[in-house]
Amino acid sequence: TEWPPMAEALAQRFWPGPLTLVLPRQAIVPDVITGGGPTVAIRSPAHPVARALLEATGLPIAAPSANRFTELSPVTAEQVERALGDRVECILDGGRTNVGIESTVVDLSGPVPMLLRPGTITQAELEAITGPLARPAKAVDDETPRPSPGMMARHYAPRAPVVLTEAKDIDAMVVRVATEVQPARIGLITWSGSARESSYPAQIFHLPLPADAAGYAADLYQALHTCDDAGCARILVEHPPVDPAWEGVRDRLSRAAHPLASPL
Repeated sequence: TEWPPMAEALAQRFWPGPLTLVLPRQAIVPDVITGGGPTVAIRSPAHPVARALLEATGLPIAAPSANRFTELSPVTAEQVERALGDRVECILDGGRTNVGIESTVVDLSGPVPMLLRPGTITQAELEAITGPLARPAKAVDDETPRPSPGMMARHYAPRAPVVLTEAKDIDAMVVRVATEVQPARIGLITWSGSARESSYPAQIFHLPLPADAAGYAADLYQALHTCDDAGCARILVEHPPVDPAWEGVRDRLSRAAHPLASPL
C-alpha cells in the first residue's frame, strides 16, 4: 500500500502499540484480507509474543479479531478457545492482554483523516500529528460495508445485558434489577467507590475496577467475562467519567449496553 507521510509520523509516534491505520489497498493485498473492500488496516503490535511471531515468520500476518461477530472480545487464550473452539487449529498463548480494549483506528484512505474507533490513544494525542480528525456518522446495525471493525451500533457485548447507570443511581438500580431478575445473580461493575456493597442483596456480584482510565480499560473485558461466567442475568455498569482519556472505554460500553441504559 502507499505509505503517506502522515502514516509515517503516526507510526513513528505510536508504533509498536495499539494504533491501527486504514490505508488504500494495493493489488497485492488479497480480497480475503480486506473483505473485498478498497482499504486495508495495518498495525504493529507491542506484545512480545506477537512481535516474536512476526520475527520468526518474516511475513506480515493477517489477524482478524478473535471474537465472534458483535460478541465480547477475549482477553485470555482460554476465552478464545471457548468462543471459537475447533474453528482454529492453534492458539498462541501470550497471557492476558495488557491494554484490554481494542486499538484506536485512524482512517488515512480519504482526503481528511478520520478517527473510526477510539481507544487508549486519545484524539488529542493523534491530532497533535494529524490536525483535526473527522468522525464517522452515527453507527447503525445494517449491511453497509465498514472500513474498520467495531463500528456497529451494538458490539463488544457479553451474553448478559449491560445496563449503564450513574453513580447516584446505583443503589436504586440495584434494587430495581434485583427485583426483576430474582433470584438470578447480577453483576455490578464500578470505579468510583460509591457502591454500598454491604447493603446489597446476596445476589449482587460486585467487581470494583481501577479509577484510572488505563487500569479500567485493561480490566473491563475480564470483568464482563467474569460476570458471564458467574451466570449473571444482568450486568450493571457505573458510567465512566466524561473525559478524553476514557473515550475508548465509553465507546465500548455504549456498544455493549442493553437498551435500558441511558446513552453515553
